[in-house]
Amino acid sequence: MLVEHVLNDGWEFIQTDLDHKNGVIGYSKADWLPASVPGHIHLDLIEHGIICDPFDRMNEIGAQWVDDKDWSFR
Repeated sequence: MLVEHVLNDGWEFIQTDLDHKNGVIGYSKADWLPASVPGHIHLDLIEHGIICDPFDRMNEIGAQWVDDKDWSFR
């Protein structure tokens, strides 16, 4: 019998060093947030209003911190 497991639903992400420490991600409270898989951390952060689109005007400057952090997905 063939069993199919869909792996692209139900994912969440958090900034790794803020897990369970009640910190903040950008201006948002650190909490596990829904993630799109396959996807990219920048797209998830934009979706949740944590960063602005880094490809729009000078927004890249305000989103550079994202690359310096580690992210966990579950």
